[in-house]
Amino acid sequence: MPSMTSGNTAAECLSSLVRAILAGDALEARAYARELCEQPLSDVPRPVMAEELELIVAAAVIELLADRLQQSPPNWTEAVNGWYEPLYLVASASRFPNLRHQCDLESPEPLRRRNLFAPGNYLSWV
Repeated sequence: MPSMTSGNTAAECLSSLVRAILAGDALEARAYARELCEQPLSDVPRPVMAEELELIVAAAVIELLADRLQQSPPNWTEAVNGWYEPLYLVASASRFPNLRHQCDLESPEPLRRRNLFAPGNYLSWV
């Protein structure tokens, strides 16, 4: 189903969200997350991603958003494993030890389960 705000499908929103996260563009990532949340998340198809890391981030993020919205995530996320080493989704965590520690402590479970780390309010817009 196309988004009512930009015409992007849920799959396009998710792919754009993942690319923004991995590029370190927090503002764009939050915008795509918000747009994605306007759609039923359980219906989002498995994205076709070029890299394994992109698919891992996609699964973790859609589970995070589904959890916050009290929705079911799409079934395909269950089959996606984690990244082989810890990855901090907030670039400044590498420069600020306190932020890195906060990510270690507060990272939401869908991220942590896949060895991804971010503050507890990651991708929040309020």
